[in-house]
Amino acid sequence: MFNSHSGGSSASSLDLFVQPFASVDPEVGVEYELDSVGSFSFSHIAGSTIRKRFYRLHWRDTALVLCKVPITGVSSEEYFLDNQPSKCTQAQIFIEVACAFSKVFPEFATVHYSDPSTGLIILDDLGDKSLFAIITQNGVTEPILKLFEKMLSFIVRFQKSEDILPPKFIGRSRQFGYHSLWAEIEEFLNFGLKIYYGVPSEDIAIFETDLKKLALQIGSVQTSVVHRDLQSKNLMVLPGEAGLSIIDAQDAAIGPWLYDVASLVYDPYVNLSCNVKESLARLFWESQKLVHLPWEDYLFELKMTAIQRFELSPF
Repeated sequence: MFNSHSGGSSASSLDLFVQPFASVDPEVGVEYELDSVGSFSFSHIAGSTIRKRFYRLHWRDTALVLCKVPITGVSSEEYFLDNQPSKCTQAQIFIEVACAFSKVFPEFATVHYSDPSTGLIILDDLGDKSLFAIITQNGVTEPILKLFEKMLSFIVRFQKSEDILPPKFIGRSRQFGYHSLWAEIEEFLNFGLKIYYGVPSEDIAIFETDLKKLALQIGSVQTSVVHRDLQSKNLMVLPGEAGLSIIDAQDAAIGPWLYDVASLVYDPYVNLSCNVKESLARLFWESQKLVHLPWEDYLFELKMTAIQRFELSPF
């Protein structure tokens, strides 16, 4: 329907929609009128944050979303990487990751327009039904378990994407290893336990050494491309529960290979039974044909990763 492109220089229908909003946000509920495209309007979408704001575009029969990402500064999570923070802006990172992943994996929304200089990007509208919302409403049904299985199959493909992503893809230069894992744990200890709960520093120091060992253990395993937040609130259910689409991938990096598996299987937002968690964990283990890694060792490594991910991280 549109002439998709990156950058803001060539003329297209989408240029006409976004040009007025390079410096101001769209007004929700206001009917806009342009001679070349007719009338259109915007509505809010849940999930907007300080880092990015989303608006659903209402025009004819389109299903598109306008996203505005800051064009200055870097994300605070860049400082939790092993290497130095990227010099790219939040907009540049968001756009590069979204474009790269959408070209390789159908699970990510297609990018129809992007302009790093304004922080504007137009994506497919994935709807409002997250996996979290569906489970909250209907519980963990058989079709839902099939979706979890499909996502584990995606992770298998995703972990091999280093071979097919662009050589200069920004995710390759972002290392999420021991220093990143320990920085997250340290943030949790200082601001979670010490400041929020008032735990004395001498009590925190008792288990600090063991937690450093945990971070070192997780950070020294094999690595792969990781999403870093692959849980039910970032998985959108397609119509008819036919599959899932993935959002919020701008923090992707090279990290512990079981990080995304732990995020999905031990998702704290949904109530999966212990049997289901173990069944999903085993499914991934079997799909990877991990003959070199015994089941018990694999499960221990997965659970340790999950503990760091959800119990000892501020994110």
